[in-house]
Amino acid sequence: METSSSLKKVRKSPRTTTRTAVSEKPPRKKGKIKALDRKPWDIAEKRRLVAEAKEKGVRATARLHNVSFSTLRQWTKQDFTDLAGDKKRLPGGGRPLRYDPSIDLSLKEWVVEQLAMDKDFSRLQIREKAKEMIRPCIPEFRASEGWVVRFLSRHSLTVNCKYPADGKRSTSPSVADEQGDMLLYV
Repeated sequence: METSSSLKKVRKSPRTTTRTAVSEKPPRKKGKIKALDRKPWDIAEKRRLVAEAKEKGVRATARLHNVSFSTLRQWTKQDFTDLAGDKKRLPGGGRPLRYDPSIDLSLKEWVVEQLAMDKDFSRLQIREKAKEMIRPCIPEFRASEGWVVRFLSRHSLTVNCKYPADGKRSTSPSVADEQGDMLLYV
């Protein structure tokens, strides 16, 4: 018989009470994953989990690897065959450009040409060229520094800053005016 210390009173109705045994195990987490438990999965890991889900089942695999059931089920419906293993996202994600994508590609070609000529080249020049090309379509287009960063990232480009021969940045106003935005992070 169980001792009174391991029993817990449970009230069923206002007049009757019963005693039930208290379990020693901590309560099991039910389906919810804390924000801290989440991690980005690359394409190779997703492929491995989808293959395992086809063998063992989606729910069992999700529980085993601490992935949401609905997320894993969605992955089983997606096609990861034509993607490289180091990618984090499927192509085509994100918000579409507000202007014609052909303008974006022609701007990329212009940047690649400028980089190939080994001229002193800065993000300011990219901003000016972008305003020149995109403002006829969208008059309020600003070509901010953030836009330049995303443009370069979108096309996997880098623009290296050219510093004076001594390798130090100058803070004098005359040199800063001559070099423009090249003294900013490039």
